[in-house]
Amino acid sequence: MHRLRARVRGLTPTQRAAFVRQYGDAAANDWVFKARDAQLPPPDLDWCWVQMGGRGAGKTRSMSGCVHAAVRAGVGYIHLVAPTAADCHEVSLEGPSGILATCGRDPVPRYVSSRRRLEWDNGARLIFFSGEEPESLRGPNCELCLIDEIARMRFQAEVFSMATFGLRLGDKPRMIIATTPRPTPFMKRLVAMDRVRIATESTYANARNLAPGFLKQITELHQGTRLGRQELQGLMLLDPVDALFKDSWLIHHDVPEDLIEQVTIGVDPSGGGDEIGIIACALLHDGRYAVLADRTVKGSPATWGDAVVKAHDDFDADDVTVEINYGGVMAAEVVRQTAERLHHLGNRPSGLIRIKEVHASRGKVLRAEPVSLLYEKGRVLHRRGLDQLEAELLSFSRDWDRATDGSPNRLDAAVWALTRLSKIVFDIPIA
Repeated sequence: MHRLRARVRGLTPTQRAAFVRQYGDAAANDWVFKARDAQLPPPDLDWCWVQMGGRGAGKTRSMSGCVHAAVRAGVGYIHLVAPTAADCHEVSLEGPSGILATCGRDPVPRYVSSRRRLEWDNGARLIFFSGEEPESLRGPNCELCLIDEIARMRFQAEVFSMATFGLRLGDKPRMIIATTPRPTPFMKRLVAMDRVRIATESTYANARNLAPGFLKQITELHQGTRLGRQELQGLMLLDPVDALFKDSWLIHHDVPEDLIEQVTIGVDPSGGGDEIGIIACALLHDGRYAVLADRTVKGSPATWGDAVVKAHDDFDADDVTVEINYGGVMAAEVVRQTAERLHHLGNRPSGLIRIKEVHASRGKVLRAEPVSLLYEKGRVLHRRGLDQLEAELLSFSRDWDRATDGSPNRLDAAVWALTRLSKIVFDIPIA
């Protein structure tokens, strides 16, 4: 594709006119001519290409173009991993930049929903996988694997490892990753790996395909901010100045059940349409602490109430620690009513659930500082699969500003839960 584009650019006006007469005006819409250079894999690609781009930079369209090009080139077995099953269908398959919408003059594949795969007449097939189920990648093999928005996934390292193990067909198996970068521990390791090619492109590079109102709004809100550099410029950020948490302080550990003494579920209700932070934390018998799971969700009170109670029951928690700043006691009442409802449905042995209501009388930075000290002293362990929480921890600093940096709901929930457990040790009231 790169050689063809170079040849077309080098045509004389007479040769260009002849080219158009031969191939027709429709050829101008072919991806090989329409794509920006940064949207095409490098011509000397070894095995892994990571395309880091801002929101709306055209990453999904690039991946769809790679699929069509691979099928034309005779690649027969393709895997595509998206953050969730819904993303597979709504974004990668049927979205405006998805595979079905971007066939152009290429053959249109058939979608076999029962097998989660696309099939082309030439025998090529593409299987969809959800990043929520990395073990589903164990077994199937492919020649090309595409991973969309890996930095959004809960199990980033596991998805990458399982996908890599299956990349063993053909003469030169390859992987393509497209994501808005987040400074997770896995992403930092990924960009430092040998033989991994990195491309970066901003949201503004794709301005002609974006609504002007969208560009104006996000520029006013985020240009010049740390979040803007990540979400708009597509840049992998280093730990911020005055960071409260550091990568070297994160200790990954299996945390077996026999180490756990007490568990609480931290809940941070959002003040708007943000995610509801739901984090399971434990006090261990040796005086250390552990973060066991991230059950953060986005949805109605019924949705997040179910998630909180399920987390409580899954980890046999002693209580639920709920911040009541937004909506007053409503948040705690959602949890109580959910527990009773699930009991009446026969899904819980009791409708009772112990709730510790907490009120944020201090700012986020002040609340996070004692927890930061626990991490610095090596007293907090993390189970695997907490990449999104870890990204929030590593992005948080004393310069945090909600208006420009967003709300760290996972971090807040973890801080509430770990504070609750640490106060239990010293029998100090939590406020």
